[in-house]
Amino acid sequence: MQLLESTAKGAEKEVEKAKEKWRQQIQDLVRNLTGLRLTHLHSSREAVRLSIRVAPGLPKKVAEKIKSDVGQIGLIKEQLIREHLSFYKATLNFLKDNCMKLLTDGLFDNLQRLGWDKAESYRSIIESALEVVKELLKEAEQAQIISKILEIEEDVLGEYNPESSVSGEITLYWMAIGAVARWLGVSVEGLTVVVLTHEMVHAYTHLGTDMDGLKCCICFDQAKSEVLEGLAQYFTHKVTEILRARGYEECWKAYKELLEKQKGAYREHEKWLEAKYTPEVVRAAFLAIRREKGKVAIDGFCDKLREFAQLLGRDSEGYQTMQRQT
Repeated sequence: MQLLESTAKGAEKEVEKAKEKWRQQIQDLVRNLTGLRLTHLHSSREAVRLSIRVAPGLPKKVAEKIKSDVGQIGLIKEQLIREHLSFYKATLNFLKDNCMKLLTDGLFDNLQRLGWDKAESYRSIIESALEVVKELLKEAEQAQIISKILEIEEDVLGEYNPESSVSGEITLYWMAIGAVARWLGVSVEGLTVVVLTHEMVHAYTHLGTDMDGLKCCICFDQAKSEVLEGLAQYFTHKVTEILRARGYEECWKAYKELLEKQKGAYREHEKWLEAKYTPEVVRAAFLAIRREKGKVAIDGFCDKLREFAQLLGRDSEGYQTMQRQT
């Protein structure tokens, strides 16, 4: 935990600032994309309570697992050095690329031809620096803590806690966000937007109501974790895609860099994107869970996606028909 805290120094204020800056915009986008709202369309009495807090550390379950893993690998001196180096991978890769560019673009050959007597010695210094950078990167690649955190198939940078059918709380873990942002080479603000969006979707799929004022907590309770994480990831993709179109490239970059390190339920939505399921199809499939008995697993949910894609004319055949009509 001390390693995370030292690496994420200053991130608490950045996460807090990003939360305040982006909360309303993210909430508006999630509401529009999911078609869900936190109040009844015709009555303010149905308003729910959603709080968002910034906290240190990690979710309890994740912290316990990391503590166990660290206990198994043992943070000996060499491993601790590698962990620290891993947070500088983005900077080291930047240096490596630029050293290679200086050496391969013919700069020093040109300087020699111009008669600069220091050209060869400086070329040698850059070559030595490149070797040092490569060695540091080699050590950094052997680090395990952050990669182990991201391998956990739970929300590790933030979490949504459903307190009741009308209240819930989002927690953003600034230490984890700050450390992982540095490890991935993305901005703390961008990664905070990704985490806040993911947890906001969890909140809406639990606390939200449809246009008729019917609650979604039944759907939330009926869906297994793979379905819920798939939903959160799908709409996070859509939100960051919109933000990218608006010029906020860092949010998209943070989403993509984090996704590359995730697995399992956190990659399920990629199949939905590949099938070109629209937000309306995904929303309809989710709301239909209310009719099911027992927990709805991912296979059953995918069946619903296909069913509603066809019903709403959003499957490939439907798209072709609409294109011909237009």
